[in-house]
Amino acid sequence: LTELGNYVFKQCYGLTKLDLPTTLVKIGNGIVESTNITILVIPEACVNIYYDANFLLPGIPTSIVIYFEADVLPEGNWSSYTYYLGSSWEYIDGIPTVK
Repeated sequence: LTELGNYVFKQCYGLTKLDLPTTLVKIGNGIVESTNITILVIPEACVNIYYDANFLLPGIPTSIVIYFEADVLPEGNWSSYTYYLGSSWEYIDGIPTVK
């Protein structure tokens, strides 16, 4: 899997965690709209995110924390979110944790 299309998980209210494959290079528009995702890890190879994947739309979880495996923030408006770049966090027991 290399790409997630637009609104692929829209209205998946039971979705609280999303494990994206390391092969993912593109994320479409609104992928977390109307879900209950609180943790999202963006793989390092994912260099093409539709602006900011419309995280700012109504219906987007407000408590979402975004972990980027890369040390470079993708283009977009991320200032409204809690996010961490690759060198500032690690997995502990399978859970992203700030160093």
